[in-house]
Amino acid sequence: MAGRSLCLTRSSVPGTPFPPPVQQPSTPGPDLLALEEEYKRLNAELQAKTADVVQQAKEIIDIANEEHKKIEVLKSENKKLEKQKGELMIGFKKQLKLIDVLKRQKMHIEAAKMLSFTEEEFMKALEWGNS
Repeated sequence: MAGRSLCLTRSSVPGTPFPPPVQQPSTPGPDLLALEEEYKRLNAELQAKTADVVQQAKEIIDIANEEHKKIEVLKSENKKLEKQKGELMIGFKKQLKLIDVLKRQKMHIEAAKMLSFTEEEFMKALEWGNS
């Protein structure tokens, strides 16, 4: 037992085959170089398309922000116009009331003129009666 080791190896476990030996190539083969070139090309294409997608997303976000700003400006302008419309309606109603007042005043003036003519005629009639 002095010369024996107690470690288990694959050969000591029954039914386990040895894996095939891996050979390390001293220089990469043509297939590996072709794969590496294909990987580099695909990676560059991926980066270019990713940059395009990012740029398009930024443009879409910018357009959306501009549209949002336009909507806000239009909303504020619409609110201002609604306020002006209300003020114009109030002014129009006041003008209608003033027109009505002026028509009444005109009627009173005409009635006063008619009354003064009638008064003058009445005075003349009284003067004729006295004479």
